[in-house]
Amino acid sequence: MEFISPDLIVFLLLFTPVLLTVMLGIVIYFYERLQKELKRLKDEQQKLIEKANQEYEEIIKSANKKADQIISSSITLNEKIKQEASEAYEKALEKALEKLNQENINILNNISKDIEKHTALEYAKLQGDLEEYKKERIKKLEENIYDLLLEVSKQTIGKALSFDEHEELILDALNKAKKEKGLS
Repeated sequence: MEFISPDLIVFLLLFTPVLLTVMLGIVIYFYERLQKELKRLKDEQQKLIEKANQEYEEIIKSANKKADQIISSSITLNEKIKQEASEAYEKALEKALEKLNQENINILNNISKDIEKHTALEYAKLQGDLEEYKKERIKKLEENIYDLLLEVSKQTIGKALSFDEHEELILDALNKAKKEKGLS
């Protein structure tokens, strides 16, 4: 039965923590990159939401301005007709103008509803596009991390580790580091 030489044991005891520290550093580095990318995506999402809200407000302001113009022109027309028409026609004209005003209000309400519905659809579409973009970016980042870990393990250990082996190795290192620092 052959024994492992003391020099090899010392080398392994010194090399293993260094290797685990390097791997932990790589994992932390990519975790921070993922966090930065996630923050960037959140900021981008917030900008898109703010832009959509701003466009929505501009559309509403424009619709309100048009509504004011229509109501103003309707009132002006009403006054002009009252001045030119005789008393016999005043009641009929008032009923017609009231109906016209109500139709204008209904039209404006329909326009506002159409604008709100269109804005909501555009907003939902933007949300969906943003979610899809985030998923693609996260997937690419995850693929790159796995490839990097695979390459590092090939170079440092001499063989490729499966994802589960990487996970177990990293979790063991994290647990050991927590115990040494008194965190768990």
